[in-house]
Amino acid sequence: MNSIIIDIRKSVALLLLVVTLIIISATIALAAPPPTILYTDIISGPNTGGEYNNGVYLSIFGKNFGSDINAITVTVGGGAVATKKYIGSSYGRTDIQQISVQLGASTASGVIKVSVDGMDSNIDKTFTVRAGDIFFVSTSGSDSNAGSYASPFRTVNHAIGQQLFGPGDFVVIRGGTYDISSSNENLITSRRIWIHPQGDTGRVIPNGTSLTNQTTVYGYPGETITCDFGTLTSSPGQCLATYSNNSMQYWTVANIIVDAKDFEGGAIVLGSYLNPLIDYFKNGRIVNIKVQGGMAGTTLEGHNVTSWQSIEGTKILGFNLGNQSSKAPYGLRSHAFYMSHFYTDVEIGYSYFHDNAKGRAFLQIAGDQWGATPYTQGSTWGMNTNVRVHDNVFRNLPDAAILCNLGSFGPIYIYNNIIDNVATKDESWPALNLKGANYYDGAAGLYYLYNNTIYSGAGNVADPGQMITLGFLSNKPEHVTLYNNIFYAKSLDVEYWKDGTTGNNQMTADRITSNNNIWCNSAQAIPFWAGSVAINNDPLFADKSNGNFDLGGNIASGKGKPNLFPAFRRDFAGRLRPKDTISIGAYEFVSVVASPAQPRLH
Repeated sequence: MNSIIIDIRKSVALLLLVVTLIIISATIALAAPPPTILYTDIISGPNTGGEYNNGVYLSIFGKNFGSDINAITVTVGGGAVATKKYIGSSYGRTDIQQISVQLGASTASGVIKVSVDGMDSNIDKTFTVRAGDIFFVSTSGSDSNAGSYASPFRTVNHAIGQQLFGPGDFVVIRGGTYDISSSNENLITSRRIWIHPQGDTGRVIPNGTSLTNQTTVYGYPGETITCDFGTLTSSPGQCLATYSNNSMQYWTVANIIVDAKDFEGGAIVLGSYLNPLIDYFKNGRIVNIKVQGGMAGTTLEGHNVTSWQSIEGTKILGFNLGNQSSKAPYGLRSHAFYMSHFYTDVEIGYSYFHDNAKGRAFLQIAGDQWGATPYTQGSTWGMNTNVRVHDNVFRNLPDAAILCNLGSFGPIYIYNNIIDNVATKDESWPALNLKGANYYDGAAGLYYLYNNTIYSGAGNVADPGQMITLGFLSNKPEHVTLYNNIFYAKSLDVEYWKDGTTGNNQMTADRITSNNNIWCNSAQAIPFWAGSVAINNDPLFADKSNGNFDLGGNIASGKGKPNLFPAFRRDFAGRLRPKDTISIGAYEFVSVVASPAQPRLH
């Protein structure tokens, strides 16, 4: 009898141990992933002055912050921030969160860290505490005020134009609608520029002096700040521009909405093709900006964002450009985001480009031949190098998502992007269009495409669209490298690729390096240059019809080529990629239990 009792007890104990292990395993599997910091709006500023003497506001953008701001701890340089002001979605990709804090005197120069429920974020983002004055602008303020938190100025141009405003200082804009068609915004030029290099006095612009001493204009966290084009009908309107023989260096502009209100003016115009040695924008940050309602102009104008010449060392992060005006004309020839002429070292990341029914290729990276060159090559074509386009969503666009046009010299890196439902015109258009230019002995067009997910293509049987087009007439790229991309045609009629060159100038295998890509759902044969590891299977997206391209199966798992690019550390969802074996596509494959499918971006 005793032995039976002992056996029963052993069995119960064993059962309890098994159940415990199952519970522990399930708990580990279901545990939320740690918070991840992807980028910030500013990277330096004072920790005193301003509102209640707690210094500047810092917005941190990333993943897995949760929804309870009280459960989050933020430290900078090892010291806890004074206040947590706001948590919500970024203006860029809606799956990226924003938490905004005010520094306070306990913070110091050093690592930015976010902790949620005992889990710490990555510590590769830093902040520099330094001196600087903080001024405020409000629709209820007056330009005769002192510009303090309690006594704000009324207009941005007065704040940056007044003599006390110096290099590295801050202007904080309080919530409200700032109508540039009215007489209330103190605009000194006929172009109706809300933030102008001359301020309202024509004094020398107070540029910043270094990457960690940026002059900054940004919105107050948690409040909606709108630069509104109001009732403009004739003269151009801009939120930010560098016209009239001015330049901007070491500037940050962040946390603002621009409503173009069915008008054609460019919301943000950086540099000028007329005089690129004087009108330029260098070493700046454009972060968490939303632009809507534009491109309602003529067939030749109406760009939402126009970057002309001499754009150097600039980061454009968390941009939201879409919701095109319903008044955009049918024959619109504009590009929503137009990078042109001379620029180098430009980063475009974590942005949402979407919902244009009309217009040409959305993001154009091109040299163009307008204006006189400040260089000595003897050509009027621009020369553009070192552009990084990554972790963006391109969705619901009529033409190509990205057009690298004549004068794009490279290297141009395009990685971790989601391209969904673009090239939707009922004729032959590619999702990606990579051209070359033979103006400098063919040394133009050096492109690298890594881990992009492309689910796109339209057209019809007689005139199908393509996933990617290489070259144009006699202008073929110098070299194109493609690794770890998913090319998923929306219908069998859509072609994987098209050789855009003609005659003896056709693309040849020596100009293309390709491997470890997935090609799916086109009646066209896999490209002859696809490489020895060319997978022709369905990658099993979690829910492609609803814009969820996380990997629902392991077809792409571990099939990618690793160590492609120094900055290439995380996938589209912010997860660290393995060191040695990575997945194909924008997302790393992980178990569905451990990492729930990503929500649709909208």
